[in-house]
Amino acid sequence: MTDGAKITAVLNSVLESAATVIPMPITPGQLALVTAHDTHVGYSILIGVTGELHGRLVLDTTQELVSSVAETMFGMQVSGEMLDSFAGEFGNMLGGNMATKLSERGVQIDITPPTVISGNARISGFKKAFRIPITVSDKGQVQCYLIFED
Repeated sequence: MTDGAKITAVLNSVLESAATVIPMPITPGQLALVTAHDTHVGYSILIGVTGELHGRLVLDTTQELVSSVAETMFGMQVSGEMLDSFAGEFGNMLGGNMATKLSERGVQIDITPPTVISGNARISGFKKAFRIPITVSDKGQVQCYLIFED
């Protein structure tokens, strides 16, 4: 499988995983190619990707959206440390589901434990990345950044 086909498989797997993991209707937006200058994040989950592809998956969103997802899943609001813990687990669920879907497509990857980033940050150390906005019901958006190492 070519690198381009692997990247397409990752993009499709992320969208399918989001639809599986997020317990609300989602609407994917327009795929965009972005540079490091375009990757300012606020409340985010970073997951490393190793195996046949190397890079990172970054889920940039808001605490309010993560809290809404948690409330829909568990029937109760979460905040503070519990919100950060859920955000990491949410990233783990999405990343793990993505890895499973990729395996079914013949692409073998592993994911690293998630890192939750809170506050304004800029992700650097790469030239280009793919960004897919995913609108979650009427709750907000998740900006999914797929950063592949050259």
